[in-house]
Amino acid sequence: GADDEVAHVCITLFDVTDTSITQRMLKSALRSLAEASSRDGLTGIHNRRYLEELLNKEFSRAQRYGSMMSLIMLDIDHFKRVNDVHGHLAGDEVLRNTVKRLRECLRDVDTFARYGGEEFAVVLPETPLKGALIVAERLCHAMGSNPITFGNLELPVTISLGVSQWVPGIPCYEELIRRADTALYQSKANGRNRVTLYHEDPA
Repeated sequence: GADDEVAHVCITLFDVTDTSITQRMLKSALRSLAEASSRDGLTGIHNRRYLEELLNKEFSRAQRYGSMMSLIMLDIDHFKRVNDVHGHLAGDEVLRNTVKRLRECLRDVDTFARYGGEEFAVVLPETPLKGALIVAERLCHAMGSNPITFGNLELPVTISLGVSQWVPGIPCYEELIRRADTALYQSKANGRNRVTLYHEDPA
């Protein structure tokens, strides 16, 4: 007032409970959407988009700090024959079962992704080529040891694998993929159901 004394106090209260709940729901929905966009709808593992984003980060880290990183590319042998002979439902079951078996062979820090069709990739951080070979052989054995059951059918399924390792001088992560892919197709050329390490001259 005129005498500098407080005569009245006005307090306005706002209930922000609804706003807070809405914001939390929105953040949760955005997280779920981001997660869904990085996952393969059929198998539930990461998709190619996520894989390439991760490889780009891991590649940059390896270049900066000289850390180890290996990559496995693998492909289901004669997968087209499964679809042609037994139908796409059988093919889907082979894909899901393959993913289930292989995930059980990997560490939590490894990243398993569907690269496309029946081709998959495994990123192995802090893993030299020798260690990656052990993992790849384990994956190969896990698939070839028992057939996949689909209804009354027992479908023998094998995989071919190629392994590459980051080394100084590799210009980009795409080259790492190319090297693993080259080794993978060498495995197929040599009879499938096997692991091949990348060498400058695969022949």
